[in-house]
Amino acid sequence: MTEKTARRALAGDWVTEDGDRIVLIATAEEGRPPQQNESGGFDPAQAIIEGGETELYRHFDARGVLLYIGISYSTGIRLAQHRAESEWGRKIARVEIEYFPTRAEAKMAEDTAIGIENPKYNKAGKLPEAA
Repeated sequence: MTEKTARRALAGDWVTEDGDRIVLIATAEEGRPPQQNESGGFDPAQAIIEGGETELYRHFDARGVLLYIGISYSTGIRLAQHRAESEWGRKIARVEIEYFPTRAEAKMAEDTAIGIENPKYNKAGKLPEAA
């Protein structure tokens, strides 16, 4: 593995080596790679299309205020990233998780939930503020 690849892996990306080629399996944001196929390998293109079981999570503060809604293959890993990297991560006191069989279904539920529930720190998918 090259030094550059090692840094990517340490940053949380999931990769595999195929000779001299490095293949991305899942990004750090997704947290967990898709399941191996019958031959023991990964099909990244199929993972993007189908996505596999995906978690929709809601982060709340200690008063019950909805801070953020998102999706991930691993809410636990994503929670650690939010706590380390976001301005609001240290406010998270409670997490609710829903499970969906595919990433596409989770994404649809996420888009709907953001539009209806108006989490404080989501930027994408929010309805415009009333004037």
